[in-house]
Amino acid sequence: MRQAVATDDVKNSCRIAAWANDTQRAMFDASLGLAKQLGMEVVAEGVEDLADWDFLRQRGCDLAQGYFIAKAMPAEDLPAWLVTWEVRRPKVSPTNTLPGAD
Repeated sequence: MRQAVATDDVKNSCRIAAWANDTQRAMFDASLGLAKQLGMEVVAEGVEDLADWDFLRQRGCDLAQGYFIAKAMPAEDLPAWLVTWEVRRPKVSPTNTLPGAD
């Protein structure tokens, strides 16, 4: 069977905690696993707290976005945010996975 895939990334929403119950966790893990097998990059959206962040790191999610990382900001605020993120990142991401890992 041939199937065209029209994207190179998958976005998983964490607005409802993916680990809230076994069913949601299984669905998250399945979508993450499928994306990885297809060579796609996985972006978790709605990362709101350290629990979300840790769950995603443990699962091997590639990228994340959400209020835990930064709220929406004007472009001119980005340099100052980046300075604070570089200080904060090692505390929340000792293995340097997820946003800004490289």
